[in-house]
This record gives sequence, C-alpha cells and structure tokens, in this order.
Amino acid sequence: MFRKKKLANTRGRREREMANVDKTQIRELLKQDRFRTELYGSLLEVIVNRLESQTRVVAENDLLLYVQHLFRIPPAEHRKLLERARQNGLSQQCVVRVHVQKAEKLAAKDANGLSDPYCMLSVVRNSQFVNLQTAKLNVVKSTTVKESSLSPEWNESFDLFVPRAEINDSHIQLQVWDYDGNIQGSSKKFSGVKGVGRKMKEVVSNKDDEEDDFMGFNSVPLTKIPTEGLDSWFKLRPSHSLQKISGRIRFKLELNPLTQSTGDAKHPDDVILAALLTAAVDRDHADFEIKKKEGASEEWNGKLSQFAQTLVHAYSEQHLMKLFTRAIVRWEVYMEIHLEKDPGLDALFVDGLLKTLEANSSGLKEPRSSSGSMVPGRYGVELLQVSMFKFVKKELEKIRNHRTVFSSQQNNYIINLGNLLLTFNKLRSMSLYKWLHKHTPSPPTSPDVRDDVVAALIAGTEDYYVTLYDKMLDESLEDQNHETNAEDPPFGGQDCRALIRLAEQLFRDLSFAQTFYHNVFSKILDIDYHSYVYRVVEKNLARDVGESMYNVNKTLSLIDDPNHVESETKSILLFRLYLTMRDLSCLAKHAKLIDIESKCLSARSSIKSNSSTLTENTTDEENRNTTDLTRYYDWFRPTVIRWLQMSRGRTHDRLRKAVALDKTKAVDEIVKHTSSAVDTIGCLSGVVDFWKSLSWPDPVDAYTIALRMTDDVANAIERYADLVHRKLREVGFFDDEGQFDVTEELCLTLNNLQYVKSFVENLPEKMNFQVIANNVEQHQEGLSGERVLITFRSLTSVAQIGMDKKIHSITSMVGSKMKPDIRKYLRSYAQQASRCGHGADFHKDQNQGDRKKLLDAANEAIRPLMKYLHNNILTLNEWLCAPNFKRVLEVLWKVTVQVLRKLALSEYSEHRPFFFFQCRHILNHHLVDFFHAEGSGISMNRMNGSEDYRILESELKMRCAKTEDLMRLFYMQMYDEQQRLASDPTYGYLNVHAWYDQLGEEINIDVISANELQPLDVNGLSDPFVTIKISPVMMFREHREKQTLVVKKTLDPLFDNESFCFSISKDKVALDGAVLHFTVLDHDVIGSNDLEGEAVIPLNILDGAVRGTANRNYRLPLTQPGSWCTKTNKSKPKQVRASSSTSNGFKQNELELATSFSNLTLNDDGLDFESTLAVSPLVLINARSSYDKDADEFSRGRRRLKSIAE
Repeated sequence: MFRKKKLANTRGRREREMANVDKTQIRELLKQDRFRTELYGSLLEVIVNRLESQTRVVAENDLLLYVQHLFRIPPAEHRKLLERARQNGLSQQCVVRVHVQKAEKLAAKDANGLSDPYCMLSVVRNSQFVNLQTAKLNVVKSTTVKESSLSPEWNESFDLFVPRAEINDSHIQLQVWDYDGNIQGSSKKFSGVKGVGRKMKEVVSNKDDEEDDFMGFNSVPLTKIPTEGLDSWFKLRPSHSLQKISGRIRFKLELNPLTQSTGDAKHPDDVILAALLTAAVDRDHADFEIKKKEGASEEWNGKLSQFAQTLVHAYSEQHLMKLFTRAIVRWEVYMEIHLEKDPGLDALFVDGLLKTLEANSSGLKEPRSSSGSMVPGRYGVELLQVSMFKFVKKELEKIRNHRTVFSSQQNNYIINLGNLLLTFNKLRSMSLYKWLHKHTPSPPTSPDVRDDVVAALIAGTEDYYVTLYDKMLDESLEDQNHETNAEDPPFGGQDCRALIRLAEQLFRDLSFAQTFYHNVFSKILDIDYHSYVYRVVEKNLARDVGESMYNVNKTLSLIDDPNHVESETKSILLFRLYLTMRDLSCLAKHAKLIDIESKCLSARSSIKSNSSTLTENTTDEENRNTTDLTRYYDWFRPTVIRWLQMSRGRTHDRLRKAVALDKTKAVDEIVKHTSSAVDTIGCLSGVVDFWKSLSWPDPVDAYTIALRMTDDVANAIERYADLVHRKLREVGFFDDEGQFDVTEELCLTLNNLQYVKSFVENLPEKMNFQVIANNVEQHQEGLSGERVLITFRSLTSVAQIGMDKKIHSITSMVGSKMKPDIRKYLRSYAQQASRCGHGADFHKDQNQGDRKKLLDAANEAIRPLMKYLHNNILTLNEWLCAPNFKRVLEVLWKVTVQVLRKLALSEYSEHRPFFFFQCRHILNHHLVDFFHAEGSGISMNRMNGSEDYRILESELKMRCAKTEDLMRLFYMQMYDEQQRLASDPTYGYLNVHAWYDQLGEEINIDVISANELQPLDVNGLSDPFVTIKISPVMMFREHREKQTLVVKKTLDPLFDNESFCFSISKDKVALDGAVLHFTVLDHDVIGSNDLEGEAVIPLNILDGAVRGTANRNYRLPLTQPGSWCTKTNKSKPKQVRASSSTSNGFKQNELELATSFSNLTLNDDGLDFESTLAVSPLVLINARSSYDKDADEFSRGRRRLKSIAE
C-alpha cells in the first residue's frame, strides 16, 4: 500500500511539473539530450519487453534499427541503453484487454419470451467450463444486464491481468447468463405456451434463492491472440452435452505485456507517446515532401510506417494508456502539422481522428474545476478544447476561401470540398464537440457548426466581391491608359468597364458555383449555397451599379445626337452592362429571399475594411438605394431610347450602302438574290437579335419597345424597296422605249424584294408577338392581347403592302413590256385561224372531220406564241424565286387573256362560231395548261376565278354555241326575268292550269283568265285572246300553235273551257329551255293585232315532269320583248318572294316557279345561264341570221313581236 501511495505521489509531482509544457515544446524537448535519453530508454524497454508472438510479426532487430535511425542515436550509446534495458529484465505481468461488443440470437429464458443477458469473464487455466458464479477465482469481471433482449449490445471494456509465465496455459473464458433477479423493481411478464411452461418450471423448482440461467460460453487460448488483436464472432457452447444453447457473441481480445517502471522517468506517459508520435510523423511527412518534389501528386494521408505503428501501439498498451488519452495525443500531434501546413492533412484522415476521439469519449463528466483535467497527464480536455476550435477555425477559413482552395484547376476539387463538409457534418453529430463547446468559456464558434459555415460563406463572398471589383477597376484603368481617346471627357467609362467585367465574371462564377458547389453544400449540410452567395453579390452589385448608372445617365443626357461617336461607344458599353445584369438577375429564380444581415452578424467583423467604404456611399436618389437586382432595368430606362435611335440610324446607313455597293449579281449558283438583300436581312436580323437580347422584363415597356422596333423594321424594309426601285428607274427599266429582254438583273431585283419581304412576314414569330400580347394582357395596367396583336399586324401589314406594290409595279412592267409581242403573236394566230374554217359546220356530230381540221389549224397557228412564252418562262423560272415566278406568271396570264379577249370579241367579233370555237380551244387547252404547268404554275382555281378569264370563257362559249342552245338560253333568261317581275308586273298576269300526263305523254293546258291587262283600244279596253305554242319552234315543228277565243272589251278576261293538249315525249319535256310560250294579243278587226304581253313556263317544271311540282296553277306575269330582251344582264336575277295573297293558288305557285337556271346544262360544251352574263343570246342569234335560217326565222319572229308591241 505504501508503494502504491508513493508511486501515486511521484506521478502527481510529474504531472504538476509538466503542467506548463505546451505541445509546441515537444520538439524542443526532442532536442534535449536528457529527454532523448529518457525517451529512447523507454522505447527500448517497450521493444525488449514484447511477447514472443509479437516479435514474429515485426522482428525485434528491425524495430531497434528503426528507432535508432529515428532518433539518430550513435551506435555506442545505442548499445549502452539497450544493455540497460535488457538488464532491467522482462515484465512478468501481462494484460488481456477484452472489449465485449454484442450478442445475437440468444435463447429465451424468461416467461415473456426474452432474456436479461449479462456477461462474466475471467482468465482460467484450461478450456473447460468453469462456473464463474461459484468458482473461487482472483478476478472475475461482469458486464451490465441488458433487460428483455435476445440481441444485446454492451460495448464495455475490461482489463484482466495474467503472469507472462502462465500465458501458454491460460484461456480467456466468457460466459453469458440470464439475470433472474428483480431489475429496478419490475416484474417479468410471460406470454405464449412456452412462456407458461417456463413459469411453471420456476414455480415447481421451489428454490429458496433465485439462480441465474446459463446461456452459453466460449473460451479462447491466450496464445491464439495475434499481435494486432482478435476481433470476431464466437459461437456460444453448452457447459455439458444435455444443454441446448443458441446464439453467438462478438468480442475483441488484445494481449500485451506491462512495462516494468523503474521510477527514473521524469515525464508522463502521454508526453513520451506524444514525442514518439511527433518524431515518427515528422519523419514520414518529410519523406512525403521529398516524393512530392519528385512529382508525386497524391496528398499525405497521415498513415505511419509499419514500424512506427507497431512501436506506438506497443508503448500505449504496455503503459495501459487510456484510449481517450491516446486519441487526444494522436489528435494533437497531427493537428500541429495540419494547422501549420497547407493544405494540411487529408480530410478522410482527419475524419478518422474525429471518429476515434468520439468513440473513446463516452466517459466524460463534468469537470471538478475550471482548470481540472479529466485525464491524467498533460494531454487532457483543456488542450483538446484549444486545438479543436483552432481546427474548426482553419477549416472555416477554407470555406471562406473555397473558390481558391477548391478551384476547378485542382484535381478532385469537388471531392475534396465534399470531404471537408463531411468533416463539419461529423462535428455536428459529435457529442464530444458539443461537450467541448458547452464547457468552454466564450467559445469562438456557434453551438451548431453549420451556422459557422454559413457565416464563413457569407464573409468569404464579401471578400471575394471586393477583391474582384478592385481587380476589375485596375484592369479597366490600365486599358484606358492604352486607348487613344483617353483624353475624352470622363462619363464613368472606367467604372462602367469595370462593372461590365465584374458582372460578367460574377455571372460565370455564380453559374459554375450553382452547378458544382451548390449541390455539395446542399446535400451534405443542407445549406442553400446559391441563395446565400447570390444575395450577398446582389446586395453589393446593386449598390455599385446603381451609383455608377446614376452618374452615367446624367453625363449622357448632355449629348443630343445618339449616333455621335462618343455616345455610340458608351451606349454599346452600357448595353453590355445591361446584358450582364439581365443574365445575373436570371439567377435570382434559383435563390431564396434571405436576410443576409442577420445571417452574417458573426462574420461582419471579419469583412475587409475596404468593403465598408462601399456601403457608406449612399445618396437620396431611389436608384442609388437599390439593394437587389429585381428592377435592374430601371437604371437603363434613359439609355434604351438611345439604343433604339442608334439602331435605326445604323440600319438606314447600312441599307443605303448595301444598295449602292450591290453589283446585282447572284451570291452563288443556289442563292437567287444579291448581296444587298443578304446585307439587309443581316441588318434586320441584328435588330431582332437586339430585341431578343434586350428581353425587357416589364411587359408594358417591352410592348412599347417592340412596337418601336417593329416600326423601325417596317420603315427599313420600305426604305430598301424605295432604294431598289429607284435604282431600276435609273437604269431605264420603266422607260417605254427600247426592246425588252428578261435579264438576270431584273430577276435578282425581284428576288431581293421578295427575300426581304419574307423577313417581315416571319417577323411575328421572330419577335414573339403572341408572347408579348399575352404578357401585356396579364399585366394589370396592360391592354387586351387582341388589341396588341392588331397594332403589330397593322405595322407589318403596311410594310408588306408597300413591298407588294413595289413588286407589283415591276412585274406589271414586265407584262406591259411583253404585251406587244403577245399581241403580235395572237393577231397572227387570229389571221391564220379565221381563214381555214369558212363553210365548216362543226356542231353536227357527223362532221367530226371539220372539227378536227379546225383544231389542227388552231394548234398550228398558236405555236409561235407558245414558243415565245416558253422561252421567256424558262428564263424567268431559272432566275426567279418561286413566289416571284408565280407573280410574273399571273401577270403574263392576265395580259394574254386580256389581249385574246380584245382580239376575239372586238376585232373579230363578226366571225362565225368556228373561230370562237378555235379561240376557246387554245384558251383552255394551250394557255390554261401552259400557265398551270401541271400544278407547278398558277392554280386552276386562281385562273378560273379571274374576272377576265370568266368573261372571255363565257362569251366564247356563247359565240360558238348551237343556235338552238342560244334560243333555249334566251327562254331561260326570259323566264328568270319574268320571275323577277312577278311581284310587280307592268303588263298584267295570265292565269293558267298546266300539267304533264306521263302515261299519255301529253301536256294539258287550261287557260283560265288574265288580269290587269293594258288598254289598247280607243275605248280604254281590249279584246284579248291567247296563243300557245312550244318553243323553240324549230325543235317542235310538228306541234302547231293553238289559240283561245277572243273575249271582248275587258282588261280582266275569263276564258271559258279553253283547254288544249300537246303530245310530246318525256325526253323532250326534260330538256332545259323548252317552254310553253303564251302570247296575249288584243284582237283588232282592222289592222294587225296588238301585243298585250308574253310569258313562258319551262316544260321540265310542270307537274309530272322531271322537276315538276304538285301544284298545277300558274300566275304568269306578262312581259314585252322591247323591255329587256336586247340587253345584256349585269347580274343574276334574284329569287322572287311570294306575295301575301294566295287567291286561286297562283301566288303560292310563283314561289315554286322561282327556280334559278344558273346551273342548267344545255349541251356537252357546258353552256349555261352564266354565259348570258357576258352577252345576250338574242344578240348572237340576230348576228347569225345572215347565214343561219333557224336564227333568221327566230329573229324575224322576235322583231315582229317587238313591232307589234311598239
């Protein structure tokens, strides 16, 4: 007892002597011979004292050689100290360190189906079971009881001492027992059938004292424990063969000798260990630095050589140093290198050091005093507190300078940053770090190290911004000194250039950081990196740009001309600044709103002093107080007008130069326009690109700007058209004199206009008019989207109309210049065609030979014209673009039709039908096919829809029609005119009853009465009678005209029993234009009868006919030939509305008779009512009376009726 007390006092005195030894003095101690001798002797004792099994892993001589070289001990001194160590003899005491970790799948011993396991362990002489509860052994250790568990975890360590001589015969035996006592007053419950059985066994056993249940054991020979220790699962064994044991247990065993202390040591064990570790670490780190200079790229991971590890481990174990003390010593030694060297230790190695500290710090308690050490020796908690916070400060400095420390130029920079953040995350979860922070007066960090990381991030961003701005200012000043116009009046250009470079660099850095740094910070520490960094940058940049733009706008307002060289240069610089600010503001959508001021209170004191000067420059102006980039565009409102004016001026200047320098040659073989069009499109595209780049955020202002730019584009396009048109006029294109030839210059000019016109056609898509309209409509002060689109369309439409006019004027001139040649060829055709058809009757089916001769003659006569058109069209098709080619085709089509119309219908209007038949043939089978070009030319709908073609086609169709078809058309026209007058007749009505009997093939007619006739006699009355015939007469010559009796002296005669019948076949009744022709006459005894009027009923609308109606009563308005029959219709007659009167059923039937004949076909050539719109059939019939007897007969009859009427 006295010896132990004396050793304790000696140890305490040593601790007090070393209390003032700083860890930085370890290297000073290593320089002292006395300390080196003490250290070296202690290490030699450790080496000599090792077990035999340990020497087989690392030989003793190798360790001796290593330690001699490590401390550079001379051989003589080495032998002397080694001899002294051997004389001290081997330590006869060894220690078995047992770390009981956990068990699993244990047997259930209690009624509740669980157990309350605990372990007992001791050193025994053999491997057989020894009941440690009853055996009389010197030392028996036991773990705590784990209540109600079959998979308990203990994680408890024990030291068992054993003499060196007994190692070969000793075993470490570990037993697992179920505790059956009352744990903290709790009573065990039982469940299930097995639980009831276990409870019954307890009751029946009738024990006075409760005994714990055995659950298994395992025994390990000490000789089987390797140098590095034994860590494994061990299966539990029964104590005898009748027991049923299950489960396994895991524990770790280490066997080491104890160093026999001589009492001569003046320094504690932890100081000796620290000195050994320092020497070994310095040696290995020096070797790493040598390799690094030789080209090695890997960082030092702190791993020691095998000899150093063996020596450190042996010393610690032989001196029974606490694990926590070892961890602190290891931490302090490595931290000295980490804190002094850059970049320091590998983050993964540091993480391992922290894990070791955390794992062995579970026994920390409240300190007894502010200066009390929790562990013996110098290396205690107080020293750990200092080094830990220094470590955190150094790592936070890396976070502050992470853009440099973890720059993209370094290898694995993201991995290294992630490892650093993982270290901080480890600190957050460490109970040791929380304990150190709690028990440190005025700790330099926050309780949650994540807040320190955020503060370092904000402070580092402030430093980064200030440093970068200063750098950009220096570069801008240097560039300005090299410019020739450095003596120009300042406008803030230096600041502007610096801000441009600053903003561009900030955008690049923030974009890069958002892509790489942000994800690492967010995933590991849940820090919104981008939001913090962006808001710091935003605050500083908004302040500096706002102040600079305030000064710039005041200076630019003094310059009136926006196209002034100085103003233009500065406007370009400001636009660059605007673009960078726009790009930067786009990053705000990924950044949350954060109160930076509250987040960086701890970091504010560390911000560079020059950054504070930036925050003091404030003014009263609103734009200089802006602290964010939300409305960055407000700074550029005064300059945006200058940008637009500069854009317009530069555009017009470029257009003028482009047209002046254009040599009217195609750019290449594929492109069908010249350089001026290319330059114009490039210039206008620049305007559109300017708009897209501008991307003005405010929707109402954006609409105004877009409207202004659209107007500029429209004016530029019209300006280009005027310049091109003027250039054509200067070269004489619009002169009437001289021969006209289709030239490449003409075609390229047209193509230029079309190419430029296509730009304005696509302008709505290029400038996203629809998007602008939607944005304006959503704005609370905006117009409706449709109103916006209408405004845009009006501007573009004006430009397109202007271009169309210019193109039309050129294409029309092409038609005008080709018109004389077309007229010449068509006149030649007419002369040839008119000489070859005299006497030919091509209407009769048996005269197909005559028809073919006429067509052949027409084909031959038109050949020169088609050749002329073909040659010119080929040239046009080769040089013109598709839209212009179709335009010219339409002009030439219109000119050709107009010339043919004038020639055929004016100069040759007296020719016979065969000539018009030939003209119609060449119109539809030559000209139409040529200009349609099988779908590649003008569409058929467009050609057929042209007014000139419709008039020409209709009149040619009429002029070449059969005489009987013209007569039928005449009666169709007469019936439509009759229906038009149904509601207000001039010459009265005729009421008849008519129908067609299909069985008898007879038309039955009852003449009923007439009303409101004209008084034709001197007595104011008339003597009316009615004649009835079927017309045209030459088609129904077998039917004679029939007549009623005369009714005397009346204007409203009633005809009694006046019934008539005509026998006629069904096919003739179905003919269009075949009519019942009624003539009402006034009977005169002396002289010829007078005409009251005439009316017709188409046969095919009678009841019983093809288009018949059920009503047989007809009220027919009377007409006279002189009122309409010689006039050409100007419009299609309208359908007649029924009268309100329905007396005798006649009025209602008038509505049913009001059927349009505009779609009735009279022959195979398609002659219909539309043809009468061009020329009256009666006029054509009269013209044929000189050579056609049917036409002569019809004309004489109509003239006779007209003379009677007159």
